[in-house]
Amino acid sequence: MSIVSTSDKAFAKNIPLFTPNLFSVPTLVIYGSNDPCILANDMIQLTQSIPVNKVELVVIDRADHNIQHGHARDELVRRIVEFCNELL
Repeated sequence: MSIVSTSDKAFAKNIPLFTPNLFSVPTLVIYGSNDPCILANDMIQLTQSIPVNKVELVVIDRADHNIQHGHARDELVRRIVEFCNELL
């Protein structure tokens, strides 16, 4: 699985490897559909590899890698709050 969708191997080798077995708590993965840094299929594979009971992938339409700074900020916050409230 390639977490970084770039052909620049020097850049990619500086990205820490994803280690799914380090996850032990409910996990919310949020992805922008226009993210130029991570491929959608890679994000799906990453989410499916997390070995916890509650893992949720949220894809925010038309958001890029900087979701918190764009038009989808309100949706981002809403999704985080919803996820946390489900855990209570």
